Amino acid sequence: MEIETLHKKIGSWLSGSGNESDTVLSSRIRLARNLDKKPFCHWASVSQREETYNILIEALKSSGFFSEGMFLRVDELSKIDRMLLVERYLVSLEHSQGKVFSGLGVSQGEIISSMVNEEDHLRMQVLYPCLQLHEAFGLSREFERAMSKKVRFAVNKEFGFLTSCPTNVGTGLRASVMVHLPALVIDGQIGQILQAVNKLGLAVRGTFGEGTHSIGSIFQISNQVTLGKSEEEIIVDVEKMVKEIIGYEHKAREKILKDRRIEIEDKIGRAYGVFSNAKVISSKETIDLLSILKLGMDLGLLRSKNMTNDKINASRIQTQPAHLQKFAGRELAHPERDAYRAKILKDIFSRKRGK
Repeated sequence: MEIETLHKKIGSWLSGSGNESDTVLSSRIRLARNLDKKPFCHWASVSQREETYNILIEALKSSGFFSEGMFLRVDELSKIDRMLLVERYLVSLEHSQGKVFSGLGVSQGEIISSMVNEEDHLRMQVLYPCLQLHEAFGLSREFERAMSKKVRFAVNKEFGFLTSCPTNVGTGLRASVMVHLPALVIDGQIGQILQAVNKLGLAVRGTFGEGTHSIGSIFQISNQVTLGKSEEEIIVDVEKMVKEIIGYEHKAREKILKDRRIEIEDKIGRAYGVFSNAKVISSKETIDLLSILKLGMDLGLLRSKNMTNDKINASRIQTQPAHLQKFAGRELAHPERDAYRAKILKDIFSRKRGK
């Protein structure tokens, strides 16, 4: 597994197969941990960051979870490669800034990844397709136990695991689900739904997490509280809310299918037409139109062997700016990227249906 060929593959968490595949794109468990008696990343000197980096990379390599994976010094990567990792949800925007001695471990298939020296010394992540929070948590717990045998984490009897940000103190667990809610967006209900989610203590973030906006009707729902609840309670709370949101989305789909069928069919046809004929297309428009095509497929209004969840997911990731430039083998100016994106999409969506 090498970063030079990473753009040609799609992580197994994007397979689109699993529970609630029509509305849930992925489930993620992230654990924040710090080494005992080591200064937090923002306070550490260069030599201290180097020491932490070496300790954790060695522990990750010997954990048994990365035998066919790869390890990267993020700060030594090009800007395009760092953004490639963001587009694949392997690193945060903050980690992509490439602070000295920042690292990353990625397992085969990209199910497990670990950021070293981000906000915390270690951010362990497990990504599963569709709604599989409990399964992802089970694997993350195995991974953490393996790491606990290699290093000693900072923990307090009263507060639990100690983290750089107070909101992560306690379990250090962030459970998040990426949901696709196009019908609620089209029907104008999304605002009140998300307000209700926030009032119940859950966080709603954009497509690429904290500090980003939603595009393509994709939202991330996650817990805000990590202290005072067990890991199992956090996961149950998040999953319960996600299932309620899914219920509202299904009702909204029934409503627009009944009241606005011609309008939706027109949106689907136009989206397919744009992908088949456009000469230039932006990243945002691409994701918005992919959202419409997925809705059409899930509603049974778009039937084609050429249109599958994994293909839509692949198109959403592989038409992002860094991926396009990796495919092209060089840096592309903004207009060039839009033209190259249109070329790739035309190749995908102009194939004869059923082939």
